[in-house]
Amino acid sequence: MASLNYDRMYTNLKVREQASGRSSVVATIHDFEVIGKVARVLASFSSLYPNPDDTRHAISAALDNKLTPIEGSFREMSDDNSAYSIMSGFVTTNRPVRNFSNKEIANGHFREIAENILMDNNDKSFWDVKRGTSGNKYISRRLSEDISELLEEARVIDVRKPNLAPVTASTWDIMEFCSFVDPDIADVRYGYIAANEGSLAVVPSDDANNILHIDRRLVIESRLNPKLPPDFDVEETASYDASKMIAYIKKIYAYAPAYANKYVEQIRRHASI
Repeated sequence: MASLNYDRMYTNLKVREQASGRSSVVATIHDFEVIGKVARVLASFSSLYPNPDDTRHAISAALDNKLTPIEGSFREMSDDNSAYSIMSGFVTTNRPVRNFSNKEIANGHFREIAENILMDNNDKSFWDVKRGTSGNKYISRRLSEDISELLEEARVIDVRKPNLAPVTASTWDIMEFCSFVDPDIADVRYGYIAANEGSLAVVPSDDANNILHIDRRLVIESRLNPKLPPDFDVEETASYDASKMIAYIKKIYAYAPAYANKYVEQIRRHASI
């Protein structure tokens, strides 16, 4: 955990980024919660409403480029009276991938330590050798660091800043349309909440024949279920029986698969990056 010294931190980072031609916006991580393969973070920024590129670069820089923000998952939490932005969103491991040639072993850049495992002689990092669908070789860096340790090292505690407790304590109603992070693919998806006892059962808008059971802390934002088309013919379910509700939602998609598109777009427009 870092000590609180904003003036020195902002000045040093601004000088370095301006020298490299990059944005001078600086992000500071104040709170986080690891949820499987991803983590939700709360960050403040050195400017108000930075553009998406500046936001993305600032968060990555705050995490030493070892973690990267999940596109579409960040939401602004500041009000109009704020002098700087505060956002909540999700990050995941940044696993560098690059093309590979055996020449890099010959010139001493890498050393082969086991079959299909290399070590970078410069920073002692480990890389896996793989083949793409076209047969070309590429390498991906192994990340041995614990994601929680990386976030703890970057975190700056400031009692004046909000924390994630109000965000992760949010409740979600059945039939709400929501955006959520799928931790298996580290990407944002959308769907209807079909059951909310314990974990959430979500019918994804991109796969109505599948049911996902997700941690409720992975929900980013929701919209109340829109009014059904006037000629939609399906028996209303009086109870919130999960199986009936899931069948009901599947009928919605079968009837009008593009039905939720406007809600997807509304939620996307709220994303800060």
